Amino acid sequence: MEDRPDFAAFPNAAFVEGETTDSVLFSPGGSADGHLAEVFAAHGLEGNGYDWQSAVHAALVEREPLLERFTFDSEAGMFCAYGDDREALGEVTAVVELFLAEPARLVEALEVASERDLFEMSPHIGTGRRVGAPEETGNGPWGAGGIFHVGGCCAPRAAATKACGWASLVSGRLAE
Repeated sequence: MEDRPDFAAFPNAAFVEGETTDSVLFSPGGSADGHLAEVFAAHGLEGNGYDWQSAVHAALVEREPLLERFTFDSEAGMFCAYGDDREALGEVTAVVELFLAEPARLVEALEVASERDLFEMSPHIGTGRRVGAPEETGNGPWGAGGIFHVGGCCAPRAAATKACGWASLVSGRLAE
């Protein structure tokens, strides 16, 4: 893997170095993006990881070669992009930081996402919903079939701690 960009310049996203790929993670819903809640709400969104993914995708949609150099893998409680191209991940992280610093840029990206139908919805029950959608699980964090939905992670009940442990370290939101 090539040299890593200066991820220390990005105070709100975590860089996770892996054996074969690296990841950039951002946990929405905290103090870093609280000022953007109204921006997301104005578009009928919660501001979750899927919404951040849609906004970042929209901001980069005209840069198709860049989009081919990493993969999105967000969850409700976590924005995630991963790949083996650290330069591309640095550019993704710069977009997240730009949205945090300049809400007007997030508004523009959400408008593009709407125009181009780029909104990502969760494949999991009870997550990734538009604001005002009915709750589907009725089981708190445990959805249908004993699937755990909290802190940006989904796993069978028996494996929730092991599978979600790394996400909980980043998001600090793994519930019992």
